[in-house]
Amino acid sequence: WTGATLSQETRIRYIGFLHDPNDLAMALVMVMPMIFYLAARRGLILRFLYYAVVAVIGYAIYLTNSRGAILAVGAMLVFYGVVRYGLTKSFIVLPILAAPLLALAPSRVADISADEASAEGRIEAWYQGFQLLISHPIFGVGKGLFADKNGGLTAHNSFVLAFAELGLIGYFVWVSILALSWLMLHRLVFSEAPSGVPPKIVAEWEEIRAAARALWYGYVGGLGCAFFLSRTYVV
Repeated sequence: WTGATLSQETRIRYIGFLHDPNDLAMALVMVMPMIFYLAARRGLILRFLYYAVVAVIGYAIYLTNSRGAILAVGAMLVFYGVVRYGLTKSFIVLPILAAPLLALAPSRVADISADEASAEGRIEAWYQGFQLLISHPIFGVGKGLFADKNGGLTAHNSFVLAFAELGLIGYFVWVSILALSWLMLHRLVFSEAPSGVPPKIVAEWEEIRAAARALWYGYVGGLGCAFFLSRTYVV
């Protein structure tokens, strides 16, 4: 009904900026923790409806056949295990959480190899990015010019694209935005309400911390996908 067609005859995609299956998968990955957050605040029936939505989104991620998205979901599970159970206990819990992910992973996950054509192309693009950084270390080659220097192909990595096009100065500013966003969420998640405040304030603060955790998990998924996508300038 949107006019969207399959990519490579098997991979789902949407329209607009979600036309690429990997971009669609990235958006879906970041949304999942937020739906879990909403589900925890609903009654039993609505909670199961939210869980059904998560299942549909998980199936949609599977249909995108995006290897980067599967790795990003794995990164979210690892991060969730460490935040929820601690570093030591997470080593026991994570294999249980990751087993269904590995069992149901898309077919292209089995093709992850440095010798596979797509992976080889990415490695070559990353190598070219480092070469551009060496030759233009201060200001880079300029925003939007990576493909011109790499035979029309993008970097397939938001971090490589940033330092190749923006140089060390621009890369410092770009990474600072990511780092400060991470630190703000970290501070919210691990800061408890001040002692002596009314219970209502404590409850409100716990709600803020829960929302921050959901955004933090989604942030990890987004960064995981961004490592395999050229989405440096997409807010």
